[in-house]
Amino acid sequence: MIILVNDIEISKSINNGTWKYNFPMPNEDIVIKINLIQLNENEKIYKVYNENNLILIEQNSNPSISYNVHFNYSYLPAPSIPSGVDSETLKMIIEDYNNRNNEYCQKNNLELINELGLESYLDYYVMGIKVAKFVFDISEDTPEIKDMFYSLSESDKVTKVIKKIDSDINKAIVNIDFLGLSNDNIINYEKVDVNISNIFLIDKGIYDSYEKIQNEVDKLIKNSSNYPEETLLSIANAYSIFNEEFFEKNILLYCGASRSATGSDKHYISNTYVKDGKISVIVEIDYANGGTFNVAEEHYFIAISKDDYIKYNINEFELRFIYSVPRL
Repeated sequence: MIILVNDIEISKSINNGTWKYNFPMPNEDIVIKINLIQLNENEKIYKVYNENNLILIEQNSNPSISYNVHFNYSYLPAPSIPSGVDSETLKMIIEDYNNRNNEYCQKNNLELINELGLESYLDYYVMGIKVAKFVFDISEDTPEIKDMFYSLSESDKVTKVIKKIDSDINKAIVNIDFLGLSNDNIINYEKVDVNISNIFLIDKGIYDSYEKIQNEVDKLIKNSSNYPEETLLSIANAYSIFNEEFFEKNILLYCGASRSATGSDKHYISNTYVKDGKISVIVEIDYANGGTFNVAEEHYFIAISKDDYIKYNINEFELRFIYSVPRL
């Protein structure tokens, strides 16, 4: 197979059964031509999109923009679990709680939507647990919409507002040049493995003290109190590596996760940069030629030295994906 970008052949690197395409991120629409042996030539046209021209989306796809408004209220208090309860009864208690909590969150969401003046956007609303997601076509994402949703983060009813690009295709291909980064911006880091289920993850953020991470873990355990005692102990044990000794010399960033279609794909950090107080964690994905049916998922708990944290006045972070090309 030969891959041409704007009629220039690009390289495909193969290493230990995985592959990826390497080419600079363009700053304009490009044509990717795929020549398959004994098959007719196919063409895919990709358009560069987002505010910083960092993301490729397929031209004939129909991506959308979503604003995710995270509300500041507590879950419904968890039910008490009688000692010695059998597994079937426990399952019924948890199912009943989840149903009641969903109804409770839906009610709270709608009350806050009205209180914040968002009722005119209910046609765009998708319910979440303590989150209201408002989905727009890209053409509807005006500066007025953007400013209005971002301004909500100033309310004490809202913890944060996150904007996302939603699309059915793999879409992130970042050229470091577009981020204004170079080798001079590289910062030392250590990736920390945390053995924890997806449903027991702390919030993404910068944790610069033992007290801060402990408060987050305590909140996580409290919100999970309907689970068996051994599960709660496993949550505490998983995060116990971030103890007072850890924070004597380090701060912790939990940056989120990267995912791809098969567990045979390899996800890894290519480098970590700092600029203007922002940490940019750059992830590469090597795609497997074949693979398993399970999804590959990698979480990024990053340790940065406390000295660098102070030196560079770190107050923000982002997770970026470089040369992560859709399967062509």
